[in-house]
Formats: sequence, structure tokens, C-alpha cells
Amino acid sequence: MQQHANHLPSTTGIREQPTSATNHPLASAIVDAPKERGNRFGEARDFGSSVGKGVGGSVEGRKLATGSHRIMAEAEVELSALAVEVERLRVQGATAIFVAIDRKADGPLAIAVRIKVAAPPAIRACGRQSFASRRAHGLRSVGDTARIIAMELTEAIYGRRATRAFTGETVTRPVLERLVDAAIQAPSAVNEQPWDFVVIQNALLLDRISVAAKAHMLEAMDSGTYPHWLRESMENPDFHIFYHAPALIVISVSAGGWAAEHAALAAENLMLAAYAEGLGSCWIGFAQRWLETTEGRRAIDVPEGFVPVAPIIIGHPAGTTPPVPRKPAHLRWATTQPTVMSAISTL
Repeated sequence: MQQHANHLPSTTGIREQPTSATNHPLASAIVDAPKERGNRFGEARDFGSSVGKGVGGSVEGRKLATGSHRIMAEAEVELSALAVEVERLRVQGATAIFVAIDRKADGPLAIAVRIKVAAPPAIRACGRQSFASRRAHGLRSVGDTARIIAMELTEAIYGRRATRAFTGETVTRPVLERLVDAAIQAPSAVNEQPWDFVVIQNALLLDRISVAAKAHMLEAMDSGTYPHWLRESMENPDFHIFYHAPALIVISVSAGGWAAEHAALAAENLMLAAYAEGLGSCWIGFAQRWLETTEGRRAIDVPEGFVPVAPIIIGHPAGTTPPVPRKPAHLRWATTQPTVMSAISTL
């Protein structure tokens, strides 16, 4: 096949591809995204591709190339100015490739694959299949899929925010069931799996709990030290502790020494899964103390022997919540100095 050298140096290894459309998932994502946004496509000429590197061609008289750093290096495109942005995208779980126009870097292109909560069972089933069976169904290796999930998990960990403003759109029952299914994948002491979940979507009941929980908080404030703004919020009749979210999921756990830990583990899974579904979430601590009361337990029908720990609101975010700066981790490494070993030996 003839090598195209009119848009990239001959050393790039760009070669002519057959005219049939590609089924490459990254290429499909790159093409589909601008289509969904209504962008216009110019006519591509002199198209060429190199496996594992990228593609190149000419559009409206300008020479374009997109792909990995290898194809950019071969085209002598300087990328140092993009290093920080590319690393940020990769930390967030995106695959970052480069775009060059007329041999000058135009910027990185981020491609993120969103794995739905329902995907892990299918992937586990895929892992039990033979390689031949996976290939027959058009599936790549389990390792490839696992890396995609790891990228999505990283995005969820760094992207999840406490959401306190929601649209009026409801959250469907199948979605809420997927969130609960993700929650129960959390670990538990001696595999007790001690969780109980109640989903509340009744706006009147949520209003009632909000009023009762605020009154309970105000009583507690009389005997404690709380910020002034917090008291003002509790006294404000327009303040809704659930921020008018369309759904509340309360995680209760069997009473015992590990109740808080069990609830927190399930809650984190649930909130990360909500992010993967494009939803916002927030653990509402204002509601906890009232839900622990006899009246609160009766309001949400907490089973005997269980204690409500984690009230989490769920809904479609009304906007984007900016990231909150994180303090540096207080990290220490255990030492094996003689003084430490001596102290351990006396135990």
C-alpha cells in the first residue's frame, strides 16, 4: 500500500486504509461526540492511519493528525505545553490523545468510557468464558475491560461531589435498585451483610421529616456549641434539609459494634454508583439524630434490631459542583527503629 507523506513526515508510517468504515471504539467515540453536538464535518482527503499510533489527513486545506504521542513525535510536533493538562485528564479516568493542525499541537482530546453499574456482573461472566468464546462475541480481554473500569472508578472518586441542588426530574426505580445493588457489594465484618435500605420518594413525607429533624436539631443546639449559621438554617422555614431532592435512601444496619463502619462502606459504594449514573448525592447528617428517635424510626419503618445511620439524597444535579480543594494527606510511614521495636516487645 502506498504511504502518504503529504500531511505527515514519511517516518510516521501512516498508510492508506480501506474505504470501509472502522469499528474501532475510540474512533467511533471521536466521530459520534461532535455529531451529537451538531458540529459540521469537512471533507477529509489523503486519509491515512497507523495501527497503535493514530490517523492523519487534510481537511479544507489544513493538515490534521490525531493519535498518541508516538505519532506526534514522528511528525515533530512539540507537546511539552500540554503535559499538565494531559495528566489531569488521565487522573480523571480519560484516555488522552493529541490533535495537531499544520504540525502544531492544538490540544488534547479526552475520551472517557462510562461503565454502567449493571456492567460488572456481565464482565464477571465474561471472565468465566473461554478466550475463544469472548472473541466470538467481539469481546476484548478481561484485562482490557478491567482497565476501563479502573479508569471509570478513578473518575468517580475524583469527580463525586456533595450535591445540594437538583432538577425536578424523578429517579426511576430501576436506577435506584442499581444503586442499592452497588451498595451491597461493600465488604462487611465476618461477611454479615447487615444492611437494610428504605427508599423514600414521597415529597410530603420528606417535607415532614425535614421539619421534624430541624426541630430536633434546634433542641440539641441548646445544650451544645454549634456555628451561628447552622442555627439560622434550622430556624429558617424555607430551608429543606433534603434540598428538595426527589429521592432519599436511608441505610440502616443491624445494631452492633461495627454499625457505623458497615453503613459507611455501603454508602460510599452507593454514592460512587450514583455518580456513574450521572446523578448527584449527599449524606444528610442533619437527619440522622431524628431518624434514630422512636418517632423517626416509625416514620421510615426501621426493622427491629436495626439502627438508621446514613440518609443519602439522590437526584439529577441542577448544575456542576466545583471541586473542593483537598488538604495534603497526613501520611506517616511506620518505622522499625530500635526504640519502636523495644516498645512493641514490652506489650
